[in-house]
Amino acid sequence: MINVDMKLHRHILLSDIQEQKLFVLLKINPVEDITFKRQPFRIVFAVDTSGSMRDYTDTDKKCDELINESSVALPKKTKIDVLVEYLINLFDSQIFKNGDKLAIVQFNDAAKVLVPFTDAENKEVLIDAVKNLKECSGGTNTGLAMKTALELFSRENGNGKMFLLTDGITFDEDLTLEMSEEFAKNKIPVITIGIGNDWNFNFINLLADRTGGKVLYALSDNGNAVYPPYIKGGELTNVLISELNRSADEIFTNIILNINTIKGVDIKRISKVYPVQTELNLSRKPYLLGNAEARDITVFLIEISVFQNSAGKVRLAQFNLTYEVGGIPYRQEGPIIDVTAEFVKEYDHSLNLNIDNEVMQYVQQRNLSSMADRISEESKTNINKAVEILKAAMQSVGVINNIPVMSVLNNAVNELKNKKTISESTLAALKVGVKTHTIKYGQEIFTDEEIKKITGI
Repeated sequence: MINVDMKLHRHILLSDIQEQKLFVLLKINPVEDITFKRQPFRIVFAVDTSGSMRDYTDTDKKCDELINESSVALPKKTKIDVLVEYLINLFDSQIFKNGDKLAIVQFNDAAKVLVPFTDAENKEVLIDAVKNLKECSGGTNTGLAMKTALELFSRENGNGKMFLLTDGITFDEDLTLEMSEEFAKNKIPVITIGIGNDWNFNFINLLADRTGGKVLYALSDNGNAVYPPYIKGGELTNVLISELNRSADEIFTNIILNINTIKGVDIKRISKVYPVQTELNLSRKPYLLGNAEARDITVFLIEISVFQNSAGKVRLAQFNLTYEVGGIPYRQEGPIIDVTAEFVKEYDHSLNLNIDNEVMQYVQQRNLSSMADRISEESKTNINKAVEILKAAMQSVGVINNIPVMSVLNNAVNELKNKKTISESTLAALKVGVKTHTIKYGQEIFTDEEIKKITGI
């Protein structure tokens, strides 16, 4: 049933080169005219109630600082106020169906189950629980929250996901990483909504990569950003609903990729590049690709190192996918895919025309993530270098017409020009944007009006 296309960025390699790169694109195609019953949701909402969640949403100053400044009018809402409001709206929405179960875990110095898995129809129980989340103190022990959530998941079957809502830097990183491995083994992705500017994106992104999850970035309604990848506070409920709708549309689940290679061929990197970007853990074989939606493509990029070979056609590797459909615990097997290239002694430069544009566009999008990391590092010590990388990133983004990410890059350039630095909010938005706002090859996804709205131009 699964329909997979495979492409190489080129089919011709030189036989006397010690090491060459080869990019292999795996594209899982949409399924036409299919009806399926989605698995019931099993979702844990892990809510950070550390002391910093008492801080207000529309200022960088801490709560205690504002209280001590008697002449300053206090903002209306704290971070926890915003989260409570939008969780209530989510639980009161119509997104959940009969059979869905939700749970709520509160965490700071410790982790506590406020609501064990209960029917999503029990709205009053869920809403009453989040109304009692207003008391915030202590640190941010994400690992404890994940451990507590995993105990809840162990007693349930269904489409498991955890929504992690936090503003802080994790105190128990070692435990969090240990738990991320357990979540991956149990095929439970973690979707993190980072609030404010204090959260550690690199670490949270590693958590998303390891579990096949996603990172989102939420601002207050009073923030200056008017474009993605920022999420305005007022849009948070709709964004959560959108994420749940995507989950409901995942027909192929627990997709596993088996790769057999010949001697002299090494797998260097496997990335999911559309509809979001994540990095797969190469130490765990076979490779867990996660889920794929029924009505959109899902694209993976495999980077291979090919060492010296004799002239002629060579089968470098074989790929094979196994998967489940609609959550039925019976694994099906896709076709065996041969990865074949031709080695030649002399390279005819006209063969450059055979480089596949689709593959290279996704390579460009994947590389933007490392460029965002370098921009972040260089902006703190070497402004000229940061500007150089920014220009290169803008050139790549312009080629693929990624308007939301281009807007953030423009913002970064203006900040460097006017303030000689890039704000933490812009850096966070850039890192999130290149991961979550990927562009499908050959598709213009924004109208002129949408571009005006996103860029403010």
